[in-house]
Amino acid sequence: MKLKLFLAANAAILAFVTVASADGYTAPQPTPEPVVVETQADHDWSGAYVGGTLSYFSGSTAFCDNSFLGTECNNLQVDTPEPEAEGGMIGVTAGYDWQSGSLVYGVVGDLMFGDLSGMAPSNINYGCGAGCEYDVQSVAMLRGRLGYAMNDFLVYGSAGVAISRVSIGETGVSSSDDTVTNFVVGLGGEYMLSDNLSAGLEVLHFIESDDSVIDDAFCGVGNCGGTDFSATAVRAALVYRF
Repeated sequence: MKLKLFLAANAAILAFVTVASADGYTAPQPTPEPVVVETQADHDWSGAYVGGTLSYFSGSTAFCDNSFLGTECNNLQVDTPEPEAEGGMIGVTAGYDWQSGSLVYGVVGDLMFGDLSGMAPSNINYGCGAGCEYDVQSVAMLRGRLGYAMNDFLVYGSAGVAISRVSIGETGVSSSDDTVTNFVVGLGGEYMLSDNLSAGLEVLHFIESDDSVIDDAFCGVGNCGGTDFSATAVRAALVYRF
């Protein structure tokens, strides 16, 4: 009797499944496990960094002689020699960045050394014998940076102040040394090569300064020398980030 009931129940279940399948019914399927796709996190640009730099500078200045007029040397009255100082510089850089979302901001200092030499021949308004020379020996900069990060790539602008050590005088004969201060602005980009190493390239412009370097060898305490120094530089950097 029990065997007959068991067989009848199985027959009923089989009939129900057959009818349900014919009516388009499908048994419930198990819910698939969610697929988790791992994505690479954006690079964090915040922190301290140090590095080395290689730069090419192209600058210009003007010699001036207002000693007979009793005015400042940077008040140019006539055409005078205008040497263009050009050359390469090597240096070091160090700074610190903070990051908020894609916004990166920070401060950076640079110290560069080289020999940017420029010479212009004497003219009727200013004589230097063998030539009027204007040399740049070193440049120190302190700037703020503001940029936008796109994972491993950072674009930024910068602005600050630069102090240059310069020398003026007659080629091969005499010179006078002093410092010149310029406001400097720049645009650049940096690419993250690895977790701690990045490479950058930027263009800097030294806005024309009216600081005068007085040529004591020619003028004594008079108002003659070099003034209106400005420059443009292309700078490459290799940086280690902590």
